[in-house]
Amino acid sequence: MTRRYRPFDPFERGPFEPPRDLRVPRPPRRFWIGVGLFGVAILIFIFASPIVSLVTELQWYDTLGFKDVYTTRLVLQTALFASKAAVAEPVAVAAAAPAEEEAAPQPPPKKPGGLESRYG
Repeated sequence: MTRRYRPFDPFERGPFEPPRDLRVPRPPRRFWIGVGLFGVAILIFIFASPIVSLVTELQWYDTLGFKDVYTTRLVLQTALFASKAAVAEPVAVAAAAPAEEEAAPQPPPKKPGGLESRYG
């Protein structure tokens, strides 16, 4: 296997010469493929855990004969979340509108007796 880069020697230039450009090699394509696969694995772990938990709970309540209780609870929790989000969204938008107007840059007010009144 051959070297792609020369070894770095800090003493190869003179004291008054500018430093060399330090080139950093680009990572190979297989590195990015590995990063992508690692990210997919993390996403699978994040999203699979709640799904496995839901299926396990559903089977457990079905074994006990309370499957209807569990499904009713899930439906009511989902409906409650959706109704709260539907109410909170317009309130949040209405509260953010004045703050957005205040964030626009304003010209500074002119002071009476300043340089503008003397020379302008």
